[in-house]
Amino acid sequence: MPRCRAGDPSGPAGLEVPDRRLAERPGPRIGDRALHRPARHRNEVEQLAGDWERIRELTPRAERASAQSTTRCLHSRLGLLTCALASAYLGDDEGARRLEARSEEYGIDRYGREESPIWLALHRGDLVEVERRLEELEQPGKSLLRSRKLAPVAARLDALAALGRRETLEHDATPLLRPGTYLEPFALRALGAVRRDETLVVQAAQRFETMGLTWHASRTTALLRGSPVS
Repeated sequence: MPRCRAGDPSGPAGLEVPDRRLAERPGPRIGDRALHRPARHRNEVEQLAGDWERIRELTPRAERASAQSTTRCLHSRLGLLTCALASAYLGDDEGARRLEARSEEYGIDRYGREESPIWLALHRGDLVEVERRLEELEQPGKSLLRSRKLAPVAARLDALAALGRRETLEHDATPLLRPGTYLEPFALRALGAVRRDETLVVQAAQRFETMGLTWHASRTTALLRGSPVS
């Protein structure tokens, strides 16, 4: 996956897509967390790329790492949720719900990392759940972590668009329209949806294609056919 141009590092729009080689770096050996960090990095990068087949291939490894963990690790919980999302997108809702249930067994706070639950709810057309997850993501004290990660910001844009929150999007998405950054096409797509502006949606699809994010591009093109982002 090509790297996006780096922008201002002080804000989320300036964050760049990590190269997949990042996923090959071993994590620091802090107890058994070394088991999780390489798999987590892989899952996070593939999630950004929309490579759900690759995540499905990594799912058994993530489950083994989770089973071998002796701590209630946030990384394990997030990894299982990413795998659940991949299963759902690939048509295995039963497998997705099983992985979600395993993730819930950890019973620990996700600290604003609501991207996979939001996208799962959007995929299932459950706007009540989307709103609930968005409220969780917006809680004070969690916004900093959310703003420093790409996936939660992208999921928030999708959620706001699905819920028709135009005023919020006009305020929050416009600053993300920085050419060459990962979040730009998500912002374009969200604004296009709430403004009912097909030109913005087409631009979003083109930006995704330029970055090699073909799954996201096809998902965006579906909006032009009247299908919701899910």
